[in-house]
Amino acid sequence: GEPIETPFSSFEEKPLGSASVAQVHKATLKSGKVVAVKVMRPYIEPKLKGDVQNIIKFAKAFEDLLPLDYYLVFTEIAERMEDELDFRQEAKAMDKINDLMQRKPDGTKRFRPWLHTPRSVEGMVTKRVLVMDFLDGVTLTQIGEDAKESGQTNEALAKLIGEKLIKALTKGFGQMVLQGGLFHGDPHPGNIMVLKNGDIALLDFGQTKQLTPRLQSQLAELCVLLEEDDRNFSSIADVVAAMGVKLTPEAKRDALSACAVWMFDSLSEMPGNYTPDEFSENSPVRSIASFPQDLVMVGRAAVLIRGICAFFDIPWSVSRAWAPLARWKLHGVPMEEESEAQRRVMAWVDKVKLLGALLAGVLGRIWAGFLSLFFLRRRAEA
Repeated sequence: GEPIETPFSSFEEKPLGSASVAQVHKATLKSGKVVAVKVMRPYIEPKLKGDVQNIIKFAKAFEDLLPLDYYLVFTEIAERMEDELDFRQEAKAMDKINDLMQRKPDGTKRFRPWLHTPRSVEGMVTKRVLVMDFLDGVTLTQIGEDAKESGQTNEALAKLIGEKLIKALTKGFGQMVLQGGLFHGDPHPGNIMVLKNGDIALLDFGQTKQLTPRLQSQLAELCVLLEEDDRNFSSIADVVAAMGVKLTPEAKRDALSACAVWMFDSLSEMPGNYTPDEFSENSPVRSIASFPQDLVMVGRAAVLIRGICAFFDIPWSVSRAWAPLARWKLHGVPMEEESEAQRRVMAWVDKVKLLGALLAGVLGRIWAGFLSLFFLRRRAEA
């Protein structure tokens, strides 16, 4: 309730970003620390809750026509909304995930987190206002809009960012799902940021999910089974069924193991001649009668990573990337992680690649301009 001038030396009125629930402003504390200030929109709670209830009714009415049980998906979102409309809960979850990202499974500190996340400023969080670290970069949404507006693309740079995105998101979500059990539940392009140093950050922790230890262990077991070259699809189906996934009466049991491949492994062919296209008649998703709500948000993260892989045409398997952490979770098998020195070298190599891609893009534009000028002069002389 105090005036803006009391805690802040400056406060930018134009928001950095706006969404349905809140908008975020850049500000500077009296201490000199640059922060991001998330402010809830007035009178948003009843409107948002009403909109979601209408969507739930729509999903229920048309559930037979949709490829997935979206009624369960939106019911899960509605339950998470109570936390999203209380920034105190968001700050707690965000700080827990920030702590998790800083640590290896054995508890030792990481040289650098795979995913950067903001942290709340102590004493500056209320139900409707959240003051947190300011992360300097651009979101994937902004990158896409800028590329569309300029009409120019740098394929080498895009490929490099794509590879870094996939690795960072896979490693980061693996930590959240298998190591901590608390994870970001709304990973979309507006919440994923490429920082100025090329690292990847995750924003907006309004929707998070805490998994049960049992489900964590089941997901870990699934990743280990999917990593095997000679897969036991019967065992995979057993794990998926134990998670609570139920099939339609006419569905084949292969649909359970195919669903696991669809979610966690974009490299492999599916059993039972199923296809990964969820809108196809041969999609395993069409054989699912009900999907447990606890898996809804895990699925969102896995499908997002799979979509980025497809967009950049990069082969990648979430389950195989998570398998070492899964074996640690299940059996305490030590993980072979990069040392601090290796991570430093990797960071340096990434910067060299980034500079190379940027330079190639600049030189390409200069050369294209030179050729255009050359041909224009030749035409004029002719």
